[in-house]
Amino acid sequence: MNYFKFKGENVKIWDNKLDLSEKGINNISEIKDLESLTFLKELDLSGNNIREIKNLEGLKNLEALNLRYNQIIEVNGFENLTRLKRLFLYNNRISEIKGINNLNNLKVLNLYENNIKEITNLENLTGLKELYLGSNKIIEIKEDPALLEQSRGSKFFQLLTE
Repeated sequence: MNYFKFKGENVKIWDNKLDLSEKGINNISEIKDLESLTFLKELDLSGNNIREIKNLEGLKNLEALNLRYNQIIEVNGFENLTRLKRLFLYNNRISEIKGINNLNNLKVLNLYENNIKEITNLENLTGLKELYLGSNKIIEIKEDPALLEQSRGSKFFQLLTE
């Protein structure tokens, strides 16, 4: 078991998972030496006050990223996270789906409870098995129906329900 020092506190890294949820983080750059944790498979930054996704490019082995319950407006910063399988962005302030086209290994995408109006930019996510888009402001679907059917026929697909 490893430890990661954050704001004077030793936080356990258990089974390549780091939980920094509800730590009062306003900016990911506050997390000193995060880029050195290249072995991390899971990172939980939920319940903070993060507005922008950045400084994650060194975490090339990351498979799960939890950014729920933050203040994120724009989805970006995932260019190097090509091993990502699960991405949780629910309950933020995201208005547009973008910046995730290169995440070919993504299986779960949760964008529940944001401000999304259109479903777009999902065409490259061919491995997607679970797609959560409920409690958004969706008025238009500009996506290939085959992709949505693929997700609908899988384990879970939630689009316009509460």
